[in-house]
Amino acid sequence: MNLEDLIKKCNNFHLTVNDHRTEYMTVSEYLSKLETQGMLDQEDVHDDVVKKMIENDTLIELQVYPHTPCGFIYTVHYDLQMAIDFLMDG
Repeated sequence: MNLEDLIKKCNNFHLTVNDHRTEYMTVSEYLSKLETQGMLDQEDVHDDVVKKMIENDTLIELQVYPHTPCGFIYTVHYDLQMAIDFLMDG
C-alpha cells in the first residue's frame, strides 16, 4: 500500500515528519516525550528502527484512522513506506 492508497482507504490520518527538530530535541528525547505523553511504548519499536532514526536524524510519525474517525493506530519509523506497511499490512 502506498500513500495514495492510504488516502483512499482510511477515514483520516496524520503524518508528521521530523517534529523533533521543531522542538530542538534529539530523536531520543522526542521518543521519550512521546512515551511520557502515552502515545508510544518504546518497547514496541524495534531497536534497529530506533537506531536508524537516530543515525538518520529522521522521525516519521503516522497516526491512522482505518475504520472509524475515533479509533486510531500509531507508529514511528525512519521510512514512510515501512511505516505504512507496518500499520496497514501488519
